[in-house]
Amino acid sequence: MAAHRPALPTHVTLLNSSLPGGALSPDDADPLARLLDALASAQDVVSLCAVLQTYLPSLVSHDWAALLLSEPDAHARVWQPDAATPSHWYALGGWPTALDELKHVVQGSSLSHAPESLQHLFRLLIIQEGRYVVVPLALSEGAAVLCLGSLEPAAWSAAEQQSLMQIGASVRLALRQVLLTASMQRLDRNTRLLEATRATIAHTLELEPLLRQVVEQIALRYGYPLVSLYMLDGDMLQCKHQIGYQNVIQRVPITTGIMARALRQRQTICVTDVRANPEFIAAMPGVVSEIAVPLQSEQTVYGVLNIESTRDHRLGKHDQTVLEAVATEVSSAIERAILYSATHQQAQQLAVIDHLRAAIASQLDLDALGMTIVRLLRDQLHFEFVAILMIQDDMLCLRAWCGTYQRIRSRMRLEEGLNGLAIRKQQPLLIKNVHLEPEYVGVADGI
Repeated sequence: MAAHRPALPTHVTLLNSSLPGGALSPDDADPLARLLDALASAQDVVSLCAVLQTYLPSLVSHDWAALLLSEPDAHARVWQPDAATPSHWYALGGWPTALDELKHVVQGSSLSHAPESLQHLFRLLIIQEGRYVVVPLALSEGAAVLCLGSLEPAAWSAAEQQSLMQIGASVRLALRQVLLTASMQRLDRNTRLLEATRATIAHTLELEPLLRQVVEQIALRYGYPLVSLYMLDGDMLQCKHQIGYQNVIQRVPITTGIMARALRQRQTICVTDVRANPEFIAAMPGVVSEIAVPLQSEQTVYGVLNIESTRDHRLGKHDQTVLEAVATEVSSAIERAILYSATHQQAQQLAVIDHLRAAIASQLDLDALGMTIVRLLRDQLHFEFVAILMIQDDMLCLRAWCGTYQRIRSRMRLEEGLNGLAIRKQQPLLIKNVHLEPEYVGVADGI
């Protein structure tokens, strides 16, 4: 990038040849040229406005100067001569109160001058009979507007306009390096944060603690005030953990809202202004933007990571990129936790089988054997009710049972109920809701 920027003597020549009423001496122009060469931060850009007033009084003797950045991650800044520090405002969709009138004019058509020779790079706009001067700057990684203004109307000569355009070109080149430097710094910071987040969640193998840790780490490391994580539960999204909300929406249908659309489409949904989005579901007042990132593997969608922001920060493409990288790590961690849970459950089941085999090996009495089996299954697998029924004279007869239910049916016909259906089919039955099965006949009240 630096190879495309003008050398120091070029800055001096450019300024000398363009300023009205005589040229600046190299001594006056050098500080400005050096500043343009050394710009490395947004604060340096703010300082540029002060330097313009210091070294170009014939050109910029005005009451305020401002630089508006529309780069997604940047705050725009305004410099005022009588202010100790620059004030801040949002670059995306927001202007400072002092520039409300300028916003209205720029969005409208009250432009008294707009030379066409600048093409797509930048334009000089003289607004409201010289009260404001705006130099829009086009950048590969964003855009900026250099604003110079006066409380009283001023006449802007052709030479002054040309000078402003040339200064704008220098500022544009300097800003390009600022944005490139900021982008590299941001990438380095995000990489370090992602590595730290990955290291923290890598050793958490149980799903519920993992989900809580993910939400807390994102809020802590990335500074997002409103973070929630929802997991798919049938046709609903169930909130597993959240930070920042007083009133939590615990369950959301997969047909409703921004999170649901991210889940259905299996892609990130970034809404910079939720007030203009009819799908937005408000959990609290003051939310201005939302990013919903699906948590998924190649075959399965697990849930959604959801980030919202208030007026303090408007979420954008940079946040989306960061959260998608985090979501990839979280999805892998969820997949590991689910696999660990299945493996752990299988190991527990094998242990129960071994325990059951050892417990019944020495039993010779049928009734004692039945009670040993049902009690062991209840205690080891945590069922509320376990029963053994045996066929006797074309009937299913209750031989042993263990559980919290009362009024147990002791006999059932073979053609009756789900137990009889399993015998007739000669295969196990897995029923999620017995009350939806027409064959169901209760063995005990309350099942």
